[in-house]
Amino acid sequence: MYVRMSNSLVHACPGSVAATSAIPGDTETVAMRRGTEVHARLALYALTGLTSESDAEGLDDLGAASLSACRTGIDRMLEMFPGYSLKVEHQVDASNRIGMPGGSYKGTADLVLVSPDGGHIVVADHKTGTQAVPADTPQIAGYLIGMRAQYPNAQQFTAIVNQPLGADPMPVHARTAADMDIVELQIGLTVATALGPNPIRVAGPHCNRCRAMGVCSQARAFAYSQLAAARATEPHEMDPQQLADLLAARPVIEALLVAAREVALARLESDAEAVPGFKLGRTRAPRAWRKEIDVLGELTTAGFDIDQIAPRTPKSPAALIAALPSAADQLEPYLTPAVSAPRLLAARDALPGTDRAGQAIERLLAGVEVSTDL
Repeated sequence: MYVRMSNSLVHACPGSVAATSAIPGDTETVAMRRGTEVHARLALYALTGLTSESDAEGLDDLGAASLSACRTGIDRMLEMFPGYSLKVEHQVDASNRIGMPGGSYKGTADLVLVSPDGGHIVVADHKTGTQAVPADTPQIAGYLIGMRAQYPNAQQFTAIVNQPLGADPMPVHARTAADMDIVELQIGLTVATALGPNPIRVAGPHCNRCRAMGVCSQARAFAYSQLAAARATEPHEMDPQQLADLLAARPVIEALLVAAREVALARLESDAEAVPGFKLGRTRAPRAWRKEIDVLGELTTAGFDIDQIAPRTPKSPAALIAALPSAADQLEPYLTPAVSAPRLLAARDALPGTDRAGQAIERLLAGVEVSTDL
C-alpha cells in the first residue's frame, strides 16, 4: 500500500487510504476519461510542438477547449524558462525525503522544467476542468519533493497550475529550500499516519471524494448530523456556515441513500414484503448496436440512403475550432450566443491542507479516542 501524490483526500483524512484499499478502483467518469485523453495529447505536444487537425478527435467540447488552451499555457511556460531541461509525465518518488520507505509516496508530474545548474525546479500540473485550483496544493508540493530527491542541491521551487479554463488560468507558487523542509515535515506526518497501524479517519465535507463514504461509519455519522441539522432548521433560516455544511454533505447523504437502496433491493429479492411501502420493479436497458459499422454496411448494401441512416453533422463548435483555429473568425457568425446560468462550485483547499488531519493527529497523540473502524 502506498499514497499517490494525486490523492488530495489523504491530507484531510489519513485513514481514507486504508478505508478504500479493499474497495474496487474508481469508476471512470466522463471527467476522468477527458482528463486522461487530454493529458496524453498535451504530453506529446510538449515534447514535439506538433499539432494536427485530428488532435481533438474523440474529445467533447470541454476536452477540445482544454486541449487548445493548455497548449498555449505550455508555450508560455517554455518561454518563461528558456534553456531549462524538459521532462514530461515524469515519475517521482518522495518517500525518502519525508522519512518513509521507498515507494510509499510517489506520483507522475505532468511537466517538469529544471534549470541548467539544477538549482531551480519548476513543476506544472495540467487541469482540464473549469474549477479553479491553487498552485500550493499538497499534490504539486509532493511532485516538488520528489524532484528535490533527484536534485538535492536545488534552492528554488516553483509550482504552476496550467488551468486555462479556470478563473485563474495560471496560478504560480514559489518556495525556498527552507519552505520545502516544512512542507516535507507536514506531508511526512500525514503519509506516516495514513500507512501506519490503525490510521485515523476524519469525517467532513471531504468525504464526498472518498470511495468508502458509503460504508464508513464516520461518514455516516457526518451525514446523519447534517440531516438532523436540516430537520431542526429551515434552509432560509440557516446561517452561512450551516448552509455551507449542508451543501457540502450532499454527496455523503446521497451515498448513504444509495447504500440503503442496495440493501433494500437485496432484501426485496428474497422477500417481497421486506421493506414496507416498496416493491421490486424491472427496467429495460436501452438497446444499442453491437457494431455500428456493420449496421451501416448492411443498410447501404440494401440500397438505403446514407444520409437517412446516419445524418451528417459538423463537429461541436469547440472541437471544430480546436481542429481548425484559422477558421475561428469565419465560424463566429454561425454560433449561438453563449448563455450561462449560475451554479455552485466547491472551493479547493490549499496548503496547509494538512490542518484538519493535523488536528486529528494531535487528538490521537493526546490520547483522545478516534474511530478507526468501518
